[in-house]
Amino acid sequence: MRVPIVLVVVVVVVVVEGAAGSKRRFGNFVFCESSKQHKYSAAWLASTSLLASWPAEFLDEVRLTRPGTMMEGASFMVFEGPPGRPSSVYKSLDLLDFYVEHLSWYERRLATAIRGHPGQKQLAAFARSAFRRRVGRLARRPVAGDPRIVAVMPFYSKTGGQGPSAIAMRATYLNATIATARAEVTPHVVVAVENAQDFEVVRTLDLFDVLYLPDLAKPDKLGAAALVALHRVASGEPFSSDWVQRSDKGYVGPSKRWRFDYVYYTEADQLARLKSLPAVLAILDAAPASNVVVPRRAVPLPVSADFDFKAHTDLQATLLATPELRTNDALRVRFLRGRNDTCCFRGPLETTCKQVDLLDRQGLRRADHTLLRRPDGFALVPGEGNFLKMLFRPCAFDDDRDAGFLLPHLRTGWAVDQAILNEEDRVVVIRFGHDYCPVCMQMDEALSKIAEKVKNFAVIYLVDISEVPDFNTMYELYDPCTVMTFFRNKHIMIDLGTGNNNKINWALTNTQELVDLVETVYRGARKGRGLVVSPKDYSTKYRY
Repeated sequence: MRVPIVLVVVVVVVVVEGAAGSKRRFGNFVFCESSKQHKYSAAWLASTSLLASWPAEFLDEVRLTRPGTMMEGASFMVFEGPPGRPSSVYKSLDLLDFYVEHLSWYERRLATAIRGHPGQKQLAAFARSAFRRRVGRLARRPVAGDPRIVAVMPFYSKTGGQGPSAIAMRATYLNATIATARAEVTPHVVVAVENAQDFEVVRTLDLFDVLYLPDLAKPDKLGAAALVALHRVASGEPFSSDWVQRSDKGYVGPSKRWRFDYVYYTEADQLARLKSLPAVLAILDAAPASNVVVPRRAVPLPVSADFDFKAHTDLQATLLATPELRTNDALRVRFLRGRNDTCCFRGPLETTCKQVDLLDRQGLRRADHTLLRRPDGFALVPGEGNFLKMLFRPCAFDDDRDAGFLLPHLRTGWAVDQAILNEEDRVVVIRFGHDYCPVCMQMDEALSKIAEKVKNFAVIYLVDISEVPDFNTMYELYDPCTVMTFFRNKHIMIDLGTGNNNKINWALTNTQELVDLVETVYRGARKGRGLVVSPKDYSTKYRY
């Protein structure tokens, strides 16, 4: 009897998950299947195990003499890895999970706004001064982060090298970059420099260490030189004796021995923004010798709200009439209020890091996209893309609506007028200011809590004084937050004991006091009074 032969075909399905067998996704972070240019953001976070695993010849110091090695080299070499060992690069699906605000791009857009304009010199001085003050305020941040990480950033203050930043702005950028790195990533910050002058400057800062990397062919080699130094520190490999001999300080690299588990590298003009550091470190821990997490690179744009024209009213119309400011102001600003805010990139996972479906700023406006802004940051394009061409892949924003977002906004001067004119039986309470202002946030929270209690005799609105500047001069809206009351098209003044009867210009957070005050206004206004006396005296001796 013949036995039939059964041919069993076993199909082995190999799931290719990415370079070095990487997983395709960790939570909201996705493996990047794109070119190094699309992955690039001038910052990255990696395990020191990755750097230590590379052979010394991969980061030979000869690289620092090659024409093609520029500031971007510190990122491109990390992405490429040694031959046959490319790194697995991850970026977030949600822009807001991990991103950087690139300050020198803002500076370049300012330069574009005023270039060739009559009075350019005066306009440039005013705009840059306002920008410097805003960036300077960012340097005041509490220290937090993970002490197992070291943040490293290259810095040079002299001419030459790459980047559009003005020399006068670089120290301001450095301080802000250090502050946000400490607040978001790690308390341990190291600055890399390539000349003795910069060394003497940065050593006065409160740093963990200074990487001294002298005698480079050009300053734009400093980023790659910092990566070489990090490799030597992580692997224990020595710097070449030739480089050490050329150093005017008798050494190259760190001034002391140090060891960390992770490295956060960034150029010295970027603000780090991070929702969950443990989530990022978990990706690195899953494959320490291959995984790299790269932040999204967000583009900040100058908008009219960035400038205080109180002492420069002669420049206001000129600057706001520039095509740059007109274009940017046409994009409404949404303020980031909570950690649940998201701005996610749509489409197949394999396109996560690619520049597809790009829109210019007019296209963003037509598609109803808005600029995004943290209270301590700048107005950002909602997406990522090609800055030089000003084309962006937008993300879809969804906000965490709390506090002031529970109250209605009046978006035009006409809407404000109609709200005051048409309300016959209730007091109209209007908070003028900015949603992102900390004082306004406190005031808005209190107002939102009493809105239901006072709804029978008062209605509350919010007005953004940048979006609706019509009343700024009329009502002297120069304070961060101003609350005014109206009844039947008449401004009702309040004697608060402060000497200013026109408005409340601080955060009144006691909800019962606020209810009592609004009720007092209502009772007095119903009797025809244009001035009422507050139930509580808010003079200086009581307020402080």
